[in-house]
Amino acid sequence: MGWPRLLEHRWFPLVLVLLWALAYLPHLGTRTLRLEEGRRATPAREMLASNDWVRPTLYGDTYLSKPPFYFWIVASIGALLGEVTALATRLPSVLSSLGCALIALRFAPDILDRKTRALGSLLVLSASTLLDKGTLGEIDATLCLFVAGALKIWWDGNRPEGQTIRSWILVGLLLGVSGLLKGPAGPSLFYLTVVPYAFWTGRWKRLFSLGHVLCVVLAAIPAAIWIAALLDRGIVPAGDLLVLWRIQLGADHAAATLSDPGGQIKFLLKHYLEFPIQVAGMWLPGFLWLGFGFRRRWAASHGLNEDLRRFLVCGAFVPFIIYYLYPQSRPRHLMAAFIPAEILAAYVVFGMASVPGRFVKRSLRSAIVLSWLPGILGVIGVGLSAVVYQEGLPIAIATMFVCIAWTWYSLRTTRETEASSGVFAFAGTAACAALAVWFVVNAVVIPWRVPYSPSHDAFVLSKKLEPNSPVFSTLTFPVKGEGYYNLQFHLSPDIRAVAELETLKGLAPCQALVSPLERQALESSGWKVEEIGKLGGNKTGLAEVHVIRLVALTPE
Repeated sequence: MGWPRLLEHRWFPLVLVLLWALAYLPHLGTRTLRLEEGRRATPAREMLASNDWVRPTLYGDTYLSKPPFYFWIVASIGALLGEVTALATRLPSVLSSLGCALIALRFAPDILDRKTRALGSLLVLSASTLLDKGTLGEIDATLCLFVAGALKIWWDGNRPEGQTIRSWILVGLLLGVSGLLKGPAGPSLFYLTVVPYAFWTGRWKRLFSLGHVLCVVLAAIPAAIWIAALLDRGIVPAGDLLVLWRIQLGADHAAATLSDPGGQIKFLLKHYLEFPIQVAGMWLPGFLWLGFGFRRRWAASHGLNEDLRRFLVCGAFVPFIIYYLYPQSRPRHLMAAFIPAEILAAYVVFGMASVPGRFVKRSLRSAIVLSWLPGILGVIGVGLSAVVYQEGLPIAIATMFVCIAWTWYSLRTTRETEASSGVFAFAGTAACAALAVWFVVNAVVIPWRVPYSPSHDAFVLSKKLEPNSPVFSTLTFPVKGEGYYNLQFHLSPDIRAVAELETLKGLAPCQALVSPLERQALESSGWKVEEIGKLGGNKTGLAEVHVIRLVALTPE
């Protein structure tokens, strides 16, 4: 069975689910939190504890930097599991990753044949950006699912005689949810695809139809209801809410850089030089073929449908250009654009196979070489465990056997592939190689590295705290960094913010998280401070903070 037959096989969806499980699920709940996960897990935990589903909080303070839908999902999963954990925080992203691949598997079935759609789903699942964000408790992968679903539904309703009202309504519902996930990010990525495509193809009148009006109304209703509830309860004034969201969009940062022309030039150079490179890395392995899809003459000569090509080009290229031109953006902000990019890459592979060129034989040889990678990685994993982490050796050996079987099947499938379909073999093998790397990392490397993570130190230190007692945090971290939020999540389920040291003094005796300077100020003013432990330090990249027990004012 060669690669085309494998991709066309009716059981391929099960193969896709198996590959997803191998790459995404191992030790999903073992790793401690990193990056932005602390600021997603903590509000969900506090929401579950307070049973207030309207007002997200972070250490007891109102937290409106992000809308509440992701917190709702994580809190609901936490309720099922008994508490909000790293696993509960990451499950929405992991399931969304599979959902994105399944959407690609069913994208444009009237134009793309089964093997092209299957390859597209494989490229989506193995994209480096999804492998990274899809195993993190962050919003991005879930947002991708809703944006990709909206694009698929809109394309399915894209008829020569006009856009169906049903498609507009369903798109409006999905965009409404995406608005509650990450504000305008989801709708903007959708419209950065649809609006350029509508004007490019002369179908701009659809944007002024009744169906689109219904879509906009449905997309606005969920966020409007939530904001109305916030204002009605007096949780936040409307002016403060606007200021907060303006900051989130980077407007204040843009204004501040005007007062520092030298810093602005350095910042712009860094953005414009690094942004394309980072996006290219995010879109691997599909990025290898993506450039051909932007060439109209090449696409026409290789049998690509021009209408679908334009839609996919708009979905990948237009968001990239807009975000590239906006210096305050980050590559992860256009993550959802990777799905049209990967589908377009699969369509390019279809075109190459339809009109074989000079790269066909070379592609087949490259696929054979790549087929050995899973087995090699499995052997390396066993060697690594034997040297540095003997406790994980049984899992490493099991991983090696899976990788050897993976290599055997990949070699067999590639060798049975006809030369004319060599490009399908190379693309499929490249995608599987990326998944194999992630499988070995998650199964073997992650459990070895967990004891050395800074958040693990917080977990160990939590055993020394008084049970069922809050820890008060001044939040005056020595340096800015997401890592402190992750440390505090593992330190205690009940972290409460205090505005200043005087407030903290009024709460004594209590447990607290303070900076070294704050501890020194307390001791110099006569307070008795007992050290429970320290977090951060040189090995973490974070400045040190102290966990203390503030006992009482020392009598003179």
